[in-house]
Amino acid sequence: MSDEHTPGPWQIRDTVYKNSPHIVCENGFFVAETDRHNARIIAAAPVMLDALDAAAELIEYALPKFDWGKSALDGKAIQLLNEVPMIIRAAIAEARLG
Repeated sequence: MSDEHTPGPWQIRDTVYKNSPHIVCENGFFVAETDRHNARIIAAAPVMLDALDAAAELIEYALPKFDWGKSALDGKAIQLLNEVPMIIRAAIAEARLG
């Protein structure tokens, strides 16, 4: 089994079979079967993973250039700048490696 996920975009298709939505990739191939409550978030997964990659790249590029001495950030903002990159990378690793 490959570690790579099926490339997006993914779409929701209603089916008569089992009366549950299927998630399909761009070429129409089956990705997953789920219930209606989970279909939207599953279908959005490739886009969300791309967004996390972009956010991680932005943080890794911009944060070292940030002038902490001239910053008007409060303690909460600084805490988030320190914590969020690790959270993003953990989510990306979980999505890619399981």
